[in-house]
Order: sequence, then C-alpha cells, then structure tokens
Amino acid sequence: MRATLQNIPPFAGERVMNTVKEIDLIWFDKNENPQFCFEVEHSTDIVHGLKRLVQLQHQDAKFFIVAPEERRGKFEDLVANRYPYRSIRDRFKFISYDELASFYEVALPFYGLKMKLLGE
Repeated sequence: MRATLQNIPPFAGERVMNTVKEIDLIWFDKNENPQFCFEVEHSTDIVHGLKRLVQLQHQDAKFFIVAPEERRGKFEDLVANRYPYRSIRDRFKFISYDELASFYEVALPFYGLKMKLLGE
C-alpha cells in the first residue's frame, strides 16, 4: 500500500510543524500522529536529520536514520553522547541501505502472497 498526503495533519504547534515538513518520510497512525519518522542522510550531515527528528520527541514516534553503512559509527556516537539525542536514544535506529534493500526483498513477496490469500 502506498499513500501520500497533500498536507501533514496538524498534530503540533506551528514551530514544530515547520520543522516536521522537512522530514523525509513520516508514517502516521490512525489518529494522525507520527508513528515512524525517517531521515535519509546520503550526503548531508547526520546531525541535521537528528535535529529535525528530535523536534518530535514529545510524540510517541520512532526515529530512523537511513544512510550508508559507513556512517553508522557517527550515528551511534551522536545518539550515545550528545544532548538531546542521548536522553531518547532508545527511540533512534540506524538502517543501512543494504538492510533496507534486504527488508524490501523479503517484504515484497510477503505482501503479494498476503494479497493473494487474504485479499488485503
């Protein structure tokens, strides 16, 4: 299933919403609250993505940085040692491009079979 919203649901104040509009991908729950937030950091500094994501620290959302594997060390250092990320480090996860590709390769046939068998 694929969905694209024309507008982000107004779940926070204007200052936070202005920052949230810059997040690469947000999945919302049925109540229109952010559930999963992804920042793809290919060439930009991981800190920029973390700064955007931390704006949602008061939401019950999980935060993901998607980047090349060689940037994992930088991510781990930042979330373990730098304020404000370390206070919510359990909500951050790093996903490498290879891990994302593997997930897609497994999910695609599962989704197809689910549609075939369950019609969902």
